[in-house]
Amino acid sequence: MLVSGGIALLIGFISGIISCIGYTHVKPLLDKYGVNDTCGVNALHGMPAIAGGIIGYIVCISVTEETAMRSFEAVKQDREIYQQGIAQLASMLITFTIAIMGGAFTGSVSRMCFGKPIKNYTDYEHVDDDQIK
Repeated sequence: MLVSGGIALLIGFISGIISCIGYTHVKPLLDKYGVNDTCGVNALHGMPAIAGGIIGYIVCISVTEETAMRSFEAVKQDREIYQQGIAQLASMLITFTIAIMGGAFTGSVSRMCFGKPIKNYTDYEHVDDDQIK
């Protein structure tokens, strides 16, 4: 294993914090600039995935040769350790690009078929201020 169980737990904890920050700080900015993320997919999946991809890259380039020989399948395929790190980073960037293009395409088709949304939906628009207290 390249990462111990405790480190994996720490990475998951950091990803959870990143997701919460995305909901509280990034989503309002996206709404302000007209990016319609109704389900918070960016905060729940996108931002933690980018963090995980970067952490995977860092793990791949920082592993020792001895650890890699024991637990790294790519080394057995005549791939250098740094090449695996680059492959991890390239995979993340390709996936990110496909996701952005797919979202833009879906948004364009939705806008052509159904028109522009009247306004961005907020979770609390149906609740009176007195009920929140």
